[in-house]
Amino acid sequence: MSSTWPTPGRCLEDFDGDWNRYIEACYQQYRDDFYSGRPRPWPIGGQDLNIKRQPVDERGWCRTFWHLVTAGSVEADRLPDLARLERVGWPMEILQAFHESYPVRRSAKICWWMNDRGSGKGRYLLALADFSYVVIVADRGGYCLLWTAYPVEYSNRRRRLRQEFEDYWESVDQQRNG
Repeated sequence: MSSTWPTPGRCLEDFDGDWNRYIEACYQQYRDDFYSGRPRPWPIGGQDLNIKRQPVDERGWCRTFWHLVTAGSVEADRLPDLARLERVGWPMEILQAFHESYPVRRSAKICWWMNDRGSGKGRYLLALADFSYVVIVADRGGYCLLWTAYPVEYSNRRRRLRQEFEDYWESVDQQRNG
């Protein structure tokens, strides 16, 4: 895999440490990707792929953007994360790679599988081939929502994701083969 895919993002230093300019540039990248360059329909079932536009914050930023660039388990307490901000353009690139490779379960760039995390609603996970970054898309029945995306920092978490991927496809293969 090329070292330039996904495309390296801009970092805070590119803006001389000016936080406001940096986060505005990240939001513009997100807007360019998901408003101007709307993703193609979800390749599974021809559903629309959308973003969660509401609620918006005082700056007019939608919930999906904030979830892509912040970290934390409590929604109201999420904080900006530089690693996520630097990768704000990656979800669209990974979604496009998925669209190009579907229905292949693993390509040179990405792999994909499903889970429901006990919610009863399906979620698609699209990961870089080395499981170092994951995009999550929620299936809402009739349409899909880009939910979040994040770098996977720890090797044990990457191993768990790889195992989840393998277990999912083993189960699918067993169901198909009876």
